[in-house]
Amino acid sequence: MELDMDYVKMELGERIRVARLIKKMSKEDLAKAVGVSVKSICRYESGISAPNADILFAIMYILDMNMLSKEEYDAEMGDK
Repeated sequence: MELDMDYVKMELGERIRVARLIKKMSKEDLAKAVGVSVKSICRYESGISAPNADILFAIMYILDMNMLSKEEYDAEMGDK
């Protein structure tokens, strides 16, 4: 099975966006907390690019995200 990286980036971006909104953080707030530009946050959330591992772990820590499977995430968000 080949991994579709565009799909992975879009899924990751959506998860970051939802977690940020749940925390009631602006893109500016998250960018400042992580140490990246607002443009980078926009690119991550839109699926244009993916953060490197260090940035991803910082985002996950700040937004209290965990590593859920797609099915677990969908169920938690009420999409099932």
